[in-house]
Amino acid sequence: MDEIASADFKAKWGGRTAFDLFEQIARTMPESEPGSLPRRAYVDIVAYLMKQNGVVAIAPLADDDAALAATILQFAPPSVTRR
Repeated sequence: MDEIASADFKAKWGGRTAFDLFEQIARTMPESEPGSLPRRAYVDIVAYLMKQNGVVAIAPLADDDAALAATILQFAPPSVTRR
């Protein structure tokens, strides 16, 4: 879980679009046969990654290219614990 909800993940994907992440996942998953899953499965993976990284969606993530490209991945900064 740390790999998908880490500062490194947020640094790499922050400010990019959901479509960028969608394309990366579709090109590389599953490892044995990239691109073989249904499109909605890849969109659901992107939505899951967004949720794990604190992106709160007000509606389910649409599965068309324009909507994915319009969705910018903006992650909240890490919480600061005050004493």
